[in-house]
Amino acid sequence: MLLDILRPDTHGLDILRRIRSHPKLAKLPVVMMTGKSTAQDVAAGLMAGADGYVTKPFKMSGLVKAVKQVLGIA
Repeated sequence: MLLDILRPDTHGLDILRRIRSHPKLAKLPVVMMTGKSTAQDVAAGLMAGADGYVTKPFKMSGLVKAVKQVLGIA
């Protein structure tokens, strides 16, 4: 799943925490794709359970690389 932190309806990290606590979704690979790019933002995303973190703006090759890495096909 690609998930942004800044969403109009709810905070992406809240969604991520709910995914990680759900028995059927807990192992779903999640890559944060967001404009929040400070070291604190990245650490918060990874501590919340993100498998990868890509900051905007990004090159498509960087996003593809992150997704492949998370899926174990890099």
